[in-house]
Amino acid sequence: MALNTRYADSFTPTEVAKQVQAALLPTICHRCSGAHVVARHQMSQAVGGDLYDFVPAEGGRYSLVIGDVSGHEVFSALVMSLVFGAIHTAGPKAVSPLDVIALVNDLLCDLNDEMRSYFMTSSLFFGTVDPRRKTMVYANAGHPPPVVYRRDDQIYELGATCPVLGVTRQLDRSEACVDLKDAHRLLLYTDGISEAHDAAGGFLGAEGIIDILSSSSNLSVEATLDRLFERALAITDGREVDDMTAVLADFGPVEAG
Repeated sequence: MALNTRYADSFTPTEVAKQVQAALLPTICHRCSGAHVVARHQMSQAVGGDLYDFVPAEGGRYSLVIGDVSGHEVFSALVMSLVFGAIHTAGPKAVSPLDVIALVNDLLCDLNDEMRSYFMTSSLFFGTVDPRRKTMVYANAGHPPPVVYRRDDQIYELGATCPVLGVTRQLDRSEACVDLKDAHRLLLYTDGISEAHDAAGGFLGAEGIIDILSSSSNLSVEATLDRLFERALAITDGREVDDMTAVLADFGPVEAG
């Protein structure tokens, strides 16, 4: 069948990359048992390096993933797609989040060994939720700490357990486990949100994000993400910003007893 060249010529490489990224990144998780999980994503350019995913696993488990490949535009988007593909392929079969962390690190190191004009790194959070045990085992490779908000208003940040990926093959890595029995919500985000700042250099920061999360506990997941993005964009006042991505999971009311 002949290619409709008029239709094909209407898309630039950047536009094609934009549409591919949009197709890859989901907006809601339909397989996240026991949780309502929604994502929001806004590019600073046509395409970018932010990534996230909801990865099903055996036994009803699922993994929440968020990361940020260095740089912007088409090159970062291409590397982001490679990282996304590796996660999406290996994630469902991974015994541990560290398996995925190691795979992505090796992928980036291989790329960096072959390239001379670019040096690519990525932060990555990979957390596997067990809805029956109400736990999440996670590894955080240099990503902004996700926030666990409990029903008793306690806040926990899930700090780094590994360095940023792509720098060295000799990766000092570990994982941790968080109890989700009393968790109300879990927020994952990229630094485009926390580093949103005004002309005077005032940042939204982790404290501002936590304030929004705690003050929005009676709002829907969607409305909470709306508030978060509106606040971040209002701070920048129309100036060019980094990619912004957030994933918010609501685990519902705390069970009695």
